Amino acid sequence: MGGRITAIDAVNKDSHSVCRNCRRWNLKSSTGGSLFKPIFDKYTQSIGAIAIDQKNPDVIWAGTGESNMRNTVSIGTGLYKSTDAGNSWSKVGLDSTEHISRVAIDPTNSNTVYGQHQDHYG
Repeated sequence: MGGRITAIDAVNKDSHSVCRNCRRWNLKSSTGGSLFKPIFDKYTQSIGAIAIDQKNPDVIWAGTGESNMRNTVSIGTGLYKSTDAGNSWSKVGLDSTEHISRVAIDPTNSNTVYGQHQDHYG
């Protein structure tokens, strides 16, 4: 029931820094994907979107709630932000959305972030 990747992002200037989600665990690699470490497993059960701030790669956003609609989908608990490359996370809002399918950082202002909500039924 697991094993599917629902989100992936990388640091544009460093091809070895990758974040990906495999249904439940948000994983980070600094080896180009040959080794990963979990960085989100104590916060919520599923991730729907990941975005790395290209101006400051230590800032990572995670929209929770898997948006790949199927019978084993888990709901999320909102939008989270890390300012230390995934070592710690803070919930920053969108608590009741349940499924965040996309997170986009405004390229002209990193303080502006958009989360796209996907309703479970359409």
